[in-house]
Amino acid sequence: MTAFFKTADYGVAGYLLARGLVLQDTERSGPQVLFRFRDTPELVAAIGDYTSNKPIPCRDLFHGLRRAKSTIQESIRQYETHPAH
Repeated sequence: MTAFFKTADYGVAGYLLARGLVLQDTERSGPQVLFRFRDTPELVAAIGDYTSNKPIPCRDLFHGLRRAKSTIQESIRQYETHPAH
C-alpha cells in the first residue's frame, strides 16, 4: 500500500513542486483543494527543508507556486462544471 502526504497549503505544495516532486493528484475537501504527493524519502527531506527555511532559487519557487495556483483554479473549474452530488 502506498502512503501519501496531503496538504491544502498552497505554499507547501508550490515548494514541493519547485523541488521537483511529482503531484500525484488533487482532491476536494469542501472548499479546499488538497494536493497529494507520494510519501518518499525525497518528500520527507523536502518537507524538512521547507520547515527549516532552506533557500530555494526564487524562479523555481515562483514556477512551483504558479503550478499550484493553476491546479487549484483547474479544480475549481472542474467542480463548477461537474459538481459532486
